[in-house]
Amino acid sequence: MRRLLITLALTIGLIQAASADTFPSRPITIIVPYGPGGGTDLFARVLASSLGSRLGQSIVIDNVPGAGGTIGIQKLNNARSDGYTLIVASGMEYEMQALSNPDAPVRTTDLKAIGNFGTQPMVLVARPGLGVKTVDEFVALAKSKPGKISMAAVGPGTALQITGLMIQQAAAIQLIDVPYKGSGSIVTDILAGNVDVAIMSPPTVHGLVREGKLIPLAVSEAARSPVMPGVPSLSETAAFKNIDTKIGYPLYGPKSLPQPVAELLVKHANEIQADPQFQQALLKLMVAPTKRIAAEDADALNASQLAQFKAALAGKPAAK
Repeated sequence: MRRLLITLALTIGLIQAASADTFPSRPITIIVPYGPGGGTDLFARVLASSLGSRLGQSIVIDNVPGAGGTIGIQKLNNARSDGYTLIVASGMEYEMQALSNPDAPVRTTDLKAIGNFGTQPMVLVARPGLGVKTVDEFVALAKSKPGKISMAAVGPGTALQITGLMIQQAAAIQLIDVPYKGSGSIVTDILAGNVDVAIMSPPTVHGLVREGKLIPLAVSEAARSPVMPGVPSLSETAAFKNIDTKIGYPLYGPKSLPQPVAELLVKHANEIQADPQFQQALLKLMVAPTKRIAAEDADALNASQLAQFKAALAGKPAAK
């Protein structure tokens, strides 16, 4: 029996080594668990073009939207773990679903990280008529009018909505939370003066900020972001020094992806990440490139974000 197990282990090792030697010998599919045209989809297409050129194979994008991204995760898990089906996702789809719905079954988004290519902060914006231009002015106004200032975000249970909750907890202010199903409706309402402030993604509001139609108060990362360099970070205000939320852009394979294939993908991913043209392509999407591609970085980012989100929903101000 022991000899049989040793033989099986050696056979599996040889198969994995052979798969790495020949990979990729046919086109690769990258699943995007959201609809076409969004930030994740646009990033995946930039990645597919660069990574496909580096690997010498075409990469096809497969949009599989629905159920907060978990349908796409399921499709990846049902595919063969050979490297020919990958996914661009947050890697915490089931966990975020549980945060937004306490009745949802507890499941883990158990994937094998290749690495995170970039981050994007959330940005707190105000309508010009509110009369505030800084975070301090906003907090002072909110404290003078408890329960009167409205804050919009896509939600509930999203990183955007929870970041808004963290702001309220840290500053000890009470706002009117206004959840929306999509960012387009928020833009319409804040421009019309129907809501006062909003937590948004930079691509959604960048043009409006440039035109002076919205006032950017702060980005949510711990440091200023190269995607909106002129906007202060929340952490520059003492009350918010422990807030550091962001959206990652990682690439994953199935949990049982052969290690040699994963290492090959990491190698080529680091090569394209060092390419100035690829970095500029990410910045055009308002994604700040990371310094390296490593599985542990993607896992650490998710752990940090989930810890902050869970603490906020438990009523605990952000802490490092």
